[in-house]
Amino acid sequence: MPTILIVDDESGIRKNILLGFKRFGYEIIDAACASEAIDLIKNNCVDIVITDVCMPQHPEGEIDDRCGLNLLKKIKKISANSYVIVMTAHGSIENAVEAMKDGAFDYLPKPFSMEEIRIKVDKALAQIKIVNENKYLREQMKDHEGTIIGSSQAIKEVWKAVHDVAKTDVPVFIHGESGVGKELVARAIHDNSQRKNNIFMSVNLAAIPVNLIGSELFGHEKGAFTDAVAQRAGRFEAADGGSLFLDEIGEIDLNLQIKLLRVLQEQSFERIGGNTTVKTNVRIIAATNANLQDKIKKGEFRNDLFFRINVFPIHIPPLRQRKEDVPELANHFIHKYEKKISKAVKGIMPNALTTLMESDWPGNIRELENVVQRMMIRSKGDYLDVGDIPGEITPLNSANFEDVVDTLFNIFKPEDEKTLWDTTMYTLARLAFKRTKKKHTAAQLLGISKPTLYHWLKE
Repeated sequence: MPTILIVDDESGIRKNILLGFKRFGYEIIDAACASEAIDLIKNNCVDIVITDVCMPQHPEGEIDDRCGLNLLKKIKKISANSYVIVMTAHGSIENAVEAMKDGAFDYLPKPFSMEEIRIKVDKALAQIKIVNENKYLREQMKDHEGTIIGSSQAIKEVWKAVHDVAKTDVPVFIHGESGVGKELVARAIHDNSQRKNNIFMSVNLAAIPVNLIGSELFGHEKGAFTDAVAQRAGRFEAADGGSLFLDEIGEIDLNLQIKLLRVLQEQSFERIGGNTTVKTNVRIIAATNANLQDKIKKGEFRNDLFFRINVFPIHIPPLRQRKEDVPELANHFIHKYEKKISKAVKGIMPNALTTLMESDWPGNIRELENVVQRMMIRSKGDYLDVGDIPGEITPLNSANFEDVVDTLFNIFKPEDEKTLWDTTMYTLARLAFKRTKKKHTAAQLLGISKPTLYHWLKE
């Protein structure tokens, strides 16, 4: 719940604003002079300060026509994250200009209506939200130390693609199963580009109600729909100059696809309910785990939009196809969570690591990350061991028949245009070769010829 501080020596003004905003669920505190305001800011997390310019510095003090401006400067020193809106008397435009130069977010000329002050506050809260999101995303990026973890050939190819395309400004399309690290690749592209000092904004379109995606991306005008009580900037405006990551892009409906296509073509759009053209300079990075070609055939995704976003495609292989990355990832997660879990885990035992590498990880890196955390919580020693591994994580070659069938169905992806028979033979060939280490022995074990085994291993 946002906290708003009202500073004005006139109790009637404070009371009216207080009653008006409490209806909307905000936490409201108030002060009658600058010194009271400073005390409240020091002892509370204040999001927005709405202050008069002309008021006393201390209780019972004389009116100072620059008190609010001096208060603004002090607020910027002791609470840099607080947004300040200055109330000025009619005709005192000079004070408003000076306040804006000194870091005020906005100003309100007196007299004003509750609707006017609400609009100013909503704009400030929207800006606070954007800043906090960007701060959070940058902190997340620090957690990953700016790297994509892994040294397999597949990850080396992803890294090469990232560095090649980061130098350009073309749209990027990232495809991969859920949990493979699509957002991390998108961030790596941004952080290696000329836009790296500007905002990177991520939007998971699958997590937003379908009827709100348009407002989230393009913003809306006041009155555009029932709850649109004020104008609101969308993600395309907020990410101007930076990069916008559209995760699960296959979830947007056809009408919004047309609008998105126009943004890609013309770098402009209109807010929902508006007719004013807004220009934007955003680098689009889109991603999905769905097969967009199938959606195009079904009429659920526009072919022209697909070609616009698919200028530079990057495919991230699932973890089961690059298991040599498991040790590096596991140790990375141990290091990442040792402080949060408050355990000084030194590493992972070889037999436990072997078991993890033999699992097929249908949930990919996200599943491995969760498993490592659970192992750290359960561990009693300095090293993670087999006994710390959750029961559902078992190597395929030690599972029973039902487990094998379950694993095959987890691996089987109809959208990859491979039959269940293909998937079964590929899995058996790979496991037989892993167990025997020799192709002719693996072929004898399966009762097939060496050329047939070679075919399935290649697949």
